Amino acid sequence: MRCLTLFLFMFLTSFVSAQTSMGPLKAPDPAELKRRAEIEKTNSELIKTLTPAAERGVAKAQLAIAQLYWIPGGGAGTPAVHKKARPWYEKAAAQGEPKAQWAMAFMCECGLAGPKDKRSAMEWMEKAAKAGHLEAQFTLARRYEKGIYRDPAKSFYWSEQAAKQGHAGAQLDLSHKYQFGQGTRKDLQQAVLWAQLAAEKNDKYAQYRLGQLYQLGIGVKSDNSEAAKWYGKAAAQQHKAASCEYGLMLYMGMGVKQDLAAAAKHLICAAVFNQKRAQHCLGVMYLRGHHYEK
Repeated sequence: MRCLTLFLFMFLTSFVSAQTSMGPLKAPDPAELKRRAEIEKTNSELIKTLTPAAERGVAKAQLAIAQLYWIPGGGAGTPAVHKKARPWYEKAAAQGEPKAQWAMAFMCECGLAGPKDKRSAMEWMEKAAKAGHLEAQFTLARRYEKGIYRDPAKSFYWSEQAAKQGHAGAQLDLSHKYQFGQGTRKDLQQAVLWAQLAAEKNDKYAQYRLGQLYQLGIGVKSDNSEAAKWYGKAAAQQHKAASCEYGLMLYMGMGVKQDLAAAAKHLICAAVFNQKRAQHCLGVMYLRGHHYEK
């Protein structure tokens, strides 16, 4: 899973990411083959243009060549591509290019064009994170949470760095750390603040968490209306636990106008995913005749 996360992010952040929108792998039709051939031809021409600068040691040119090799018209992920891309990533990474350092972390982690080397992967990840690479910072924070690298203080530090750059996942993670005092002092107001920032980015997990904080009065005055609002936003994005909580609030009229039909809709969504409270409440609704068949 770590390899897959690193893989996806590297493609999304490369300047040639527009070339990756090829859809799922399948037998290509003639038009698709022609399009790939055109991409490969264009990439080859760009590589020839960039090579003199790259050989003179220009890090941006080295990174660009590596990325062009990495996305050769649909052949990404093959050993041949890895062998061509890795030397240029390594050269750019050695000069402090954060994206190349992140790429090297991925290649060392997954053993691409070389042996698996988790120690080197961590070293490259650290370098990329220190250079401000957002996903490297967040990944490093998660890596330090548990296992052989467990270090709560370092995990908090890198979560904070990524959170300050606007990473919603890191902001949510920081909220959790402040609430439970993991790697830092416990600060419930900060827990609410960071959850709010992530929730406002439309992160459904942060919206659910913020709903919990408001409902339980953790770091903020208990407010069922705010809780229902955030549960509702998360439920609209198919967050099953949020659907359960929002359905219960709709059923009981807590912080929101009672609406039995809407309550049943949300509770059913949660119940089919084994949310036991939703299943129990649905049973009660049916026993009392508080259900709506449509």
